[in-house]
Amino acid sequence: MDITDRFMKFREAVRHLWNVHFSDDATRDQDWDLRDAFSVAYVALFNAMVMHRLPKSALPIAHLWDADATILDCYHVSSRSREIQLMIARDRPASGYWDHPITRVATSTVDLRLISLFDWDTLGFRDFRYLRVRICSADHADLVGRDALMDFDDCCIVFRPNEENQQAVP
Repeated sequence: MDITDRFMKFREAVRHLWNVHFSDDATRDQDWDLRDAFSVAYVALFNAMVMHRLPKSALPIAHLWDADATILDCYHVSSRSREIQLMIARDRPASGYWDHPITRVATSTVDLRLISLFDWDTLGFRDFRYLRVRICSADHADLVGRDALMDFDDCCIVFRPNEENQQAVP
């Protein structure tokens, strides 16, 4: 089931909520507790906007502070084009450096699973331009198990209940 539109609405809702109602206070006061309070709303909005009417096997998104620990293997991410441009993590697990030498892969040769929305800034303005994904299989064996960032505008997100997932997630 294609849920890209649901995700687009979710992204817009959390962008607006953060940028209009949270970011000024969080930035001015360097308020990490406010950032964490926003994460509670982020998860609740995901549950209401993305998971609504999905089967019980649908997984909730992780809090923003746990984003590197949870892979949502029932949400498959691909591209609308033949090739996907990615910023791939240099290390496994990801350490914050997204400069792996491979930056493009054929859409048909990779299996990407959703982790979270991603933005470089955590207290200031957030666009949530990227999806953070885990590479679960790829032609290049070195890429398997790495996290990557994919431009949201190029993505397609499909929900597949866990029993339909063919590949184990590393």
